[in-house]
Amino acid sequence: MITGGYESECCQVYTITRRRAFDECLDRMGFEKTSIDEVQKMQWEALENVIPAWIKTFKDCANIYFSKERDLAKAVFSDCPSISSCLFSNLVRGVMIQLLNFTEGIAMVKRSTEKLFKFLDMYETLRDSITAMDGLLPEECEIELKTELNMAKTTIGEATISIFCELENSIKSDTGKTPVPGGAVHPLTRYTMNYSKYACEYMATLEQVFKLHSKIERADSSSRSNFEGETTQGYNHNPPPENRSPFSVQMMAVMDLLE
Repeated sequence: MITGGYESECCQVYTITRRRAFDECLDRMGFEKTSIDEVQKMQWEALENVIPAWIKTFKDCANIYFSKERDLAKAVFSDCPSISSCLFSNLVRGVMIQLLNFTEGIAMVKRSTEKLFKFLDMYETLRDSITAMDGLLPEECEIELKTELNMAKTTIGEATISIFCELENSIKSDTGKTPVPGGAVHPLTRYTMNYSKYACEYMATLEQVFKLHSKIERADSSSRSNFEGETTQGYNHNPPPENRSPFSVQMMAVMDLLE
């Protein structure tokens, strides 16, 4: 078709066919196309079931399906590498927009402490997928895509810090601080210790998130007042003592409130 002068028609048919096939693949993995507004309107209980499907879909696309799709495009357009590269890049871009729209919607939902670990799972998925996609696309497209992925990762990271700081805020605002009869452990203390224990299973990721945030704070001090007011209430912005990470400082602040 291309040699016969039907390059545009050929590319259009291929694009439509492969996108339909990819959408069917996403459906089989349990991830349905969802707009940012639709994500924000969903109850958290429903989102808790969708997020694992998003994680699996994102990982499978980054590690398996995109590379297979690239090989298919190369085989079909073996005599036209520039067309193959363009069609493949456009397909990846379209799929990633769909997946990142979900990320953006999640970052906008109302934040509360019980949501922390799902956000951390999403952060790890984005972080690992950036590395997995090295060399997958032409350089210019790869730079553009990785920029979008890093922006999404940063947004989820900022939301993660805000959620973690909700724990500190909830302790400060707790009104049931009267001693428990019989000297038993206060429910708030028990909850906080269990929460902290679970958070420590994500220690490496939380350390990374808090360190990245502190770098952003230093690099963007001109907008700090606005950033603090909107995204990280309760976060300790003071530089951490030597040899202590920003996350460990925040953990100590939480523990101090229980005394």
